[in-house]
Amino acid sequence: MPVMDRNYRRMPVVLKGATRFSDEPQLADELWAVRELKRHQRWLDKLLTDTDLERNWGRPRLPGHWALAYLAFVGSRQVDIEPWWAMSSAEVWLECGFSAKPSYQAVWKRFAELEQTTGAFHEAATLVIRRAVRKSDGKVGRAIHIDATEAETNAVLAHDCRDGEACARQARRRARGLPLRVGRLHADDERARRHARHDKEVEAEDAATAEAMRDVVYDSERSVLRMRRGGCWYRTRDATAGYRIYMQGAHIKKGWFGFLDHKVIDHYTGGTLLHKFEKATVQDYHTYPELLDGVIETLGRTPVAMMADRGLATRSVYELTTRKGIATVIPSRGRRATDQDSYDRHGIPRCRHCGGETHFVRFNHQPTPRLWVRCLIPSQPGCQREQTISCSTDWKRLLPLWRTEPAYAAYRQAHQTYERVHHHQRQRYKVAGDTHAIRPKRIGVGCQQLRANPAGLIEWLRIRHREGWLGCPRTNRDDEFVRTTPGYHGPPPADPAEVPF
Repeated sequence: MPVMDRNYRRMPVVLKGATRFSDEPQLADELWAVRELKRHQRWLDKLLTDTDLERNWGRPRLPGHWALAYLAFVGSRQVDIEPWWAMSSAEVWLECGFSAKPSYQAVWKRFAELEQTTGAFHEAATLVIRRAVRKSDGKVGRAIHIDATEAETNAVLAHDCRDGEACARQARRRARGLPLRVGRLHADDERARRHARHDKEVEAEDAATAEAMRDVVYDSERSVLRMRRGGCWYRTRDATAGYRIYMQGAHIKKGWFGFLDHKVIDHYTGGTLLHKFEKATVQDYHTYPELLDGVIETLGRTPVAMMADRGLATRSVYELTTRKGIATVIPSRGRRATDQDSYDRHGIPRCRHCGGETHFVRFNHQPTPRLWVRCLIPSQPGCQREQTISCSTDWKRLLPLWRTEPAYAAYRQAHQTYERVHHHQRQRYKVAGDTHAIRPKRIGVGCQQLRANPAGLIEWLRIRHREGWLGCPRTNRDDEFVRTTPGYHGPPPADPAEVPF
């Protein structure tokens, strides 16, 4: 692979039009990805080997490749299996290696079995992505965006107080003829509440989550998860989903049940490098270490910069990212930063001899992350020499890419534009459904992850086709451009009352 440029101050580059698949209607064909994958035998063999669930006992299965059939199912933009199976033509099944159209029961069962092999589709996508890294001279994966969006489960939270468990609510609601279940909170409302919580302290969020998870048991006889909240017991069929419950006084008002789809998005092309589904009760910063290791494994190298929203603005995230040699670009939350003796409120080190400003010399994350600087206006004999400061002094302030750099401002401003990826994933592949119309009717996190990983494979096959990285002519008529920030003049000045000297 080409050597990745580790210049943190270089302005970010964007490849315009890489994911504008509407310019080529043939890419919307449900069999396009299947046929394209069959042109590359190495990728095809990897996928078919990892998804082979054939056993040496029992009745022989129908000859054919169920992984390719599922790839066609995702490419069709259908949410449920039955309508897709009813409308599928003989051409689809012949292209996937079947001699005839299987029964609906066989298709449903084999697709459900593929949930055991969700990683196989991502492994195949990894081969495609790494080729894209080489063809782009290391620009793919140089900078990444991390964000999460809501994905609903098809289960509900129903009242489940039994005989002997004191519950006045049950008698009141039955007398009034009201349903004994919690109203579902729409994902848009949940998103607004979750973003508002980003401005609170992390410790308060963890305490609220621990309180919500109190008295949770699994009823194996009925295969339901039971939880007590507000003096009542509730049940849900999806034991893999997380829940967020909103109280009104001592009673539950509404609830939201499902998962968070954590995405790693490539800054250069806008393609999704990795999906990771977690239950909604797991905070973003707890999923981050596994997510970062996963994208490094996918790219085969370490990114230069990582962008995220306030949900990841914690000390542990800054420390882990800096230790891996990655520049962190995240808006601050909590109390406003103030100047310190050794660095200012923006994280710019002070000269230890004259206390003046310094300019960046270099950064090294091994064996421990450190910054080397030099005094900007030397006035003392010691100002001429290079000075160093450990990033562990303040992980959230002392960063490889300083907040006063134009590249930092360009990265931070660009993060909001990649919110569109959540919409594209739902419209193009029906991933992370947030309404009844597009959420899968099969419950469980495995179903959600299985839908997302083939979508990533299809997307990167399309990107490589548009950029001519598959050995075909380039069809994308747009060129790359350097993202800038017009009118940027550095961070805003702090309140003089906050400066201690």
